[in-house]
Amino acid sequence: MNVLRGNGFGLLAFGFDDSMYAAVTAGAERLAKELAPEPTQLVLVNGTATPIGHPMIVDEQLQWALGARDGEVFVVRPDGLLLARLVDPTDLDQVSDSIRSGQAPEGGRMAPEWPDTTPPADRHLEHLWLSLSDAIDRVDQQDREGMLTRLAFLLGSLVPVNRFASALGSAVELGKDDRLDSVHAATEQGYPGGEAR
Repeated sequence: MNVLRGNGFGLLAFGFDDSMYAAVTAGAERLAKELAPEPTQLVLVNGTATPIGHPMIVDEQLQWALGARDGEVFVVRPDGLLLARLVDPTDLDQVSDSIRSGQAPEGGRMAPEWPDTTPPADRHLEHLWLSLSDAIDRVDQQDREGMLTRLAFLLGSLVPVNRFASALGSAVELGKDDRLDSVHAATEQGYPGGEAR
């Protein structure tokens, strides 16, 4: 994509059809005149438009990764950073003024957050690890072993003795096998951090 947009301003138009293509082309031409001699390149991403003289990329994964909706236009600065995302091609007329004023053009929007597809077990383990890592960082280096011992006592008070003993045994065995699936297996069997089966 960086090769297609060149070393100037890039306009990425997502999911445009032929009727929308005419509007974004006109807006791109006006913006190019305003930004000259800095080059401006319009690039179509997906959609059904038949471009004339403009490159087109067909890549649904790219659009998904960027969080772009059909009909949006991303304005990319020469250094590759996103200047604005616009929901209406006519908002391109505001871009040159915004560059001079140092403010982002109005009319942009943030795409809704994409759903997290990480399995719940992985999210849970990541949360546990981050919490434990943060706690370790906050104690004196000489007291880390003591802190982990106190943590073990606190966690042990929350579960029956036999389950805590089983968890300790599993922790010892998992130290010999650091594969993530082994950790999943331990948590799924009902050790601290997992549900009882």
